[in-house]
Amino acid sequence: MFPSDGAAGHLGDIKCAWSWVTGMAKIGRYEEHADARGRVRRQWTTDVRPHDLRHTFASMAAAASHSLPLIGRLLGQRRLSSTRRYTHFADTTLRVAANHVGEAVLRKRNRTSSGKQ
Repeated sequence: MFPSDGAAGHLGDIKCAWSWVTGMAKIGRYEEHADARGRVRRQWTTDVRPHDLRHTFASMAAAASHSLPLIGRLLGQRRLSSTRRYTHFADTTLRVAANHVGEAVLRKRNRTSSGKQ
C-alpha cells in the first residue's frame, strides 16, 4: 500500500504517509494537546486504519456482484474463509438480493400455474 525506494521496497513506519493520506481525504480531525514544554500543538488523528480499507474494498466489490474468489485474489488471500470475513453487506444490498430471488420464484410459480414449464 505504501511503496518505498528503500531496500525493503515498502515503508516500515507508515504513520507519516497514513497521516498524509487521511488528511488529503479529509478522514479525521485535528486534536490539540500540550507538549512537554506546555506549548499547544495540533496533530492530525483519525479512527480509520489502513486495514479498514481492505474491508471497505471487499464489501464494495461484493456489493458490485464480484465473486468471493475474485475478491480474494484481488486482496491477495488464499482462503475463501478469509475473504468471507472481509465482506460486509449493507442492508440495502441484502434487500435487493432477497427481492431479486423473490421475483424469480414468483416468475417460476406463475409459469408453472399457467401450464408452462
